[in-house]
Amino acid sequence: MFREENKNLKYVIYARRSIERRANSEEDRGVPSIESQLNEVKKFVQGHDLTIVKEFTETKSASTPYNRPEFEAMIEFIKAGKADGVLCFKIDRLARNSVDEGVIKHYLQTGLIKNIKSTDRDWYPDDHTLVWSVEFGTSTQYSRDLKKHIKRGQNLALERGFRPSIVPIGYLNSKYREDGQREVVLTDTDRFPIIRKMFDLILTAGYTPHEVHRIATEEWGLRTRKTRRYPIPKPLSVTSWYNMLSNTFYYGEFEYPRGCGKWFQGDHKPLITRDEYEAIQVILGRAAPRPKVLEHKYTGLLKCGECGLSLTCVQKTKRQTNG
Repeated sequence: MFREENKNLKYVIYARRSIERRANSEEDRGVPSIESQLNEVKKFVQGHDLTIVKEFTETKSASTPYNRPEFEAMIEFIKAGKADGVLCFKIDRLARNSVDEGVIKHYLQTGLIKNIKSTDRDWYPDDHTLVWSVEFGTSTQYSRDLKKHIKRGQNLALERGFRPSIVPIGYLNSKYREDGQREVVLTDTDRFPIIRKMFDLILTAGYTPHEVHRIATEEWGLRTRKTRRYPIPKPLSVTSWYNMLSNTFYYGEFEYPRGCGKWFQGDHKPLITRDEYEAIQVILGRAAPRPKVLEHKYTGLLKCGECGLSLTCVQKTKRQTNG
């Protein structure tokens, strides 16, 4: 409900979106863009002669506290006395966790914030605290329920052999699934054959990883996938190539989340076999731990005649130019 004294307040507009906008994305359904939130708020307050001093916008999740720099900046802006009212599309744009909920409720109770106005209702310091708790609690509970739904979806995906994350080079994630369809791992028809040939060269034991990397990038034209962040494909880095050689995803198994010790059998097409993977580890010297200390039976027995310090030994390998 609009009050006449609201004309004397200084308002800030806060608009937030949890995810970046993606064309034809299932995640975009029902999630208004920042531009549409700002337009709706300005349209709603049009004609009320309200003073808007600043706009705060960001693309951040509000499920965890201290994750929104623009929200923190807005709170500091209000604490400095530069504003005493907040305009937003819906109240859940402000808070979806108990910490941020408590901050907003506290400043509203103490009168630091004198009015929170959304497109469907108003909140004032003299409102009943039970009403605030119900309204804000609904937003917070939604975020908690959403985490449970996501976790359940991940578990179902793991049970059927789908790793819910970005697949390594050589494979592709299916596009955002249509209604009733599951996400699957597809083979990258451009890169899958090249990477298979790279593994084959390693299996011959006649090429070093650096040599194979050079052949693939310079002669076979291997490039990374095009992404939103890197729209221009670039040569595969040597570090990424070494990581690929020890990635179990290529023979059909994966650990999720990484480092947890839980392994799953993937339903994607393997690029190599388990035996080939183990053979590559032997070729690279990763199959057995190497001794960290060089032992020599004469170490410590001989001493320098001038300083008296013990002599030690160093193992060196000389590679002849003829191979």
